[in-house]
Amino acid sequence: MGQSQYQIGQQYLLGSLLFICILLLFILVLLRNVIQRKKAEREVEEAKDHLQGSYQELAATHAQLLASEQELHRQFLELQTNREALRLSRERYRLAMEGSEGGIWDWDFGEKKIFISTRGRNMIDLSHTQT
Repeated sequence: MGQSQYQIGQQYLLGSLLFICILLLFILVLLRNVIQRKKAEREVEEAKDHLQGSYQELAATHAQLLASEQELHRQFLELQTNREALRLSRERYRLAMEGSEGGIWDWDFGEKKIFISTRGRNMIDLSHTQT
């Protein structure tokens, strides 16, 4: 009986060692999985931070574009208003010149030139070649 108890003890010891080895292997697999998950979580957090930074840059650029668009729209409306005012002014000037039957002249000191309208030339009896 001493030897059979010894064999049972050895089998118990081998079974226990095998169980401990399997348990250690299982713990190592779990530990590796935990480490990989932590690494993946860090990478996800870094990607999230990067995306948040990109989103903030995009939001700032969008705000600048909106401000630029509003300014361009304001300038466009101002230009349209000025064009219409110029058109009306030219029309009034033309009607005034036709109605008064007067002539006009302009002296450009910088260019040293004198402009006289056709009606003005006729009024002072100048030909086109005399100016």
